Amino acid sequence: MHSGGRTLRAGLGIAVQLGGQLTLSASSVDGDEAGGILVAEHATLTATDVAIRDTGEVGLAAASPALEVRVGSTATVTGALIERARGAAVLLAEDGALTLSDSAIVDTRAGLMGDNSGLGASLEGTAHLTLERVEVDHARRAGIVSRDSAVLDATDLVVRDTAPSGPRGLGVGVSLFGAQSTLTRVLIERASVLGLGVSGATATLDAHDLVVRDTRSDAADGYYGRGLEANLGAQLTADRLLLERNREVSLFLFDPGTRAQLANVVIRDSLEEECRTACPLGGLGHGVSVLSGASLALTGFVITRSALLGVQVGPGGTFTATRGEISAGPIGLNIQEATFDLGTALSDVAFRDLERSVDATTLPIPDTGLGAL
Repeated sequence: MHSGGRTLRAGLGIAVQLGGQLTLSASSVDGDEAGGILVAEHATLTATDVAIRDTGEVGLAAASPALEVRVGSTATVTGALIERARGAAVLLAEDGALTLSDSAIVDTRAGLMGDNSGLGASLEGTAHLTLERVEVDHARRAGIVSRDSAVLDATDLVVRDTAPSGPRGLGVGVSLFGAQSTLTRVLIERASVLGLGVSGATATLDAHDLVVRDTRSDAADGYYGRGLEANLGAQLTADRLLLERNREVSLFLFDPGTRAQLANVVIRDSLEEECRTACPLGGLGHGVSVLSGASLALTGFVITRSALLGVQVGPGGTFTATRGEISAGPIGLNIQEATFDLGTALSDVAFRDLERSVDATTLPIPDTGLGAL
């Protein structure tokens, strides 16, 4: 197949290129081995009520997205069902832009090769993805991944039941590396290993009404199961954050320059890793851990029913808190940073129903080696 003198990969369903424009409605793109719809080189796609199903084959996993937008192109897609894609269901690269609304990405399949194999959506370069009323269900390896300097704006998004896949057995809900992200009314549930990760000195996250819950430990060895992790200098702000029934550590911040300012936060039922006694350091069960140059400021919060401890200020960590409660567990606050000043760091914080409110013993800290996707 050829377009404008350029060779397209054989087996592609639809290609819109070189400034072309396409409008689709009430359409189906099914069973195309090399991908469903490609929009590239300053082209435009407008699609309504479309289904893209069963795209890709095992041998072409790196180059068979269901919907691919590249090189200055834009796509506006409403009412889409993207089902059983092999490779990435949605791939944005270079400076491609996609607005996807009232849509579902379901049961993405993992292939034998490719960085995008099994992903619900992948953003690369300076791509911009806008999601409105979208569900990503049963992706493999990750629901949404961003790299480089991409932009993600998501409102009324659900990412659930991400299954482990790939050589590392990851099943992350959302992984944002270097991206500028805004999340509003977002639910991430039943991911594997990590619910939401934000990494990199250029990464920013502004979240409102964000829920991360029921992250499972690694199916192979029972490790991890984290709710929200930020590292490598990422910057986070959030208002109305709920982390519940995650494992090992619900909120984990580390690395110099990593900063989080969070308001109206509930962190509850932080559970042990599923390896429990088989873990070399025990199954942990921390509500919060902040260490190694990271800082966390909480305003208006409840941290309750943690399996081991509510908040851990590890070596190099900074923690301040105002108007909150740490309750119902063995240890409320574990301090392992010599410069931490309890008198100035906490204001109007209550400790209730704890075996020890404040503790300064050396307790295990979460592993910082999980890394980005």
